[in-house]
Amino acid sequence: MKLWSRQQTNADSREDGALGASVRSHMTYSFSQGGDNTARMGSRQITMNNVQMLRGVAACLVVLCHTIFLSGPLPTSVVHFSLACGFSGVALFFVISGFIIAMKAAEGFERKGRIIGAAEFAYNRVTRIYPLYWIVLVCALVAALYLTGSPLENAQVTYPRLLLLLDACPPLGAAWTLKYEIYFYTLMTAVMMMGWGNLRRTLWVFVAVYAAVLAVAMYRPSSWFLASPYFLEFVFGVVVFIAIDAGWKLKGWIVLLIGAAGLVYGTYLIMDDPWGHDLLRPFALGVPSMVLVYGMICFEKTWRAPKIAVAIGDASYSIYLWHFAIMHQIYILNPPIYRSPFTTLATIVLMIAIGLVSYRYLEAPIGSLASRLRRIAFTSPAVAVPSAL
Repeated sequence: MKLWSRQQTNADSREDGALGASVRSHMTYSFSQGGDNTARMGSRQITMNNVQMLRGVAACLVVLCHTIFLSGPLPTSVVHFSLACGFSGVALFFVISGFIIAMKAAEGFERKGRIIGAAEFAYNRVTRIYPLYWIVLVCALVAALYLTGSPLENAQVTYPRLLLLLDACPPLGAAWTLKYEIYFYTLMTAVMMMGWGNLRRTLWVFVAVYAAVLAVAMYRPSSWFLASPYFLEFVFGVVVFIAIDAGWKLKGWIVLLIGAAGLVYGTYLIMDDPWGHDLLRPFALGVPSMVLVYGMICFEKTWRAPKIAVAIGDASYSIYLWHFAIMHQIYILNPPIYRSPFTTLATIVLMIAIGLVSYRYLEAPIGSLASRLRRIAFTSPAVAVPSAL
């Protein structure tokens, strides 16, 4: 039976992507149009609102981390708490990204075939990540030049590597995660091009082989970037897609509670030394994040995230980029604003507001333009694929 036949509404202009407003809540992924914010797989409807809410949660965890971390001298326990929250947010982002990227790869493979589908997939990923990143990067470098006299603040990086997201610089330090996103996109593009008629089977092989490679690399450290334990969190996201796509379902609220409790406990486990748990982090944070994402999707039938939570999730990429670019400059000026829970909360709210504005007036229009250009560039008829896909 043909499982994959996805459609998109006019929200196509807001392409889903890694850290930001990815799966538009009214994108469908189904046999038939299930409504503005639903997806249908077989006889089951699946909406993506809860996934978007989790993106918002992840963004807030990262903002909380940097708000505390950039506050100046603080007790070690407080700093470790902030870093653990940040790593939890990153793990959640990576798992969600793995799920969404696998879903989009399967969609592109079915609609356009291996070569054209992979090319369109790569185009969507590039236009999703780079334009807004370049805008924020330029603003951050100009501000750093004005405040410190050195745009890169003496970091040993070059502008070409910065522009290609091969390195991060102090004024936009949070962009280090985007390097992992770009490499995973490249890897998934290669998987699409190697697919042999049934991408689902290819994804199973990819998960098995890559997880084995990462497992070996974790115990026999390698300098190969693609062997980083962080990529295991993307693999967990692909596993979520495979499970949802295959129709595996459990009681959403039970899975949700297990995932949430596991993520809290995992955050606690790494608090003693957040930077020193390279082997523990993917399991302490990645596994519960995988369970949480899966539970949230299963829970869509029972409960849907509030619109404001979905809106914050839509703007999560903007929030992620702008908050550090702005807060780093505030850190340099060192005003006494991060000194109480109230000012910390106010800072988080402000960063969310800035991200929402950026999404409305920068990110969404850029996505709309990229979508129009994509439709012009990729107008060849869809390539037929076996109905077993």
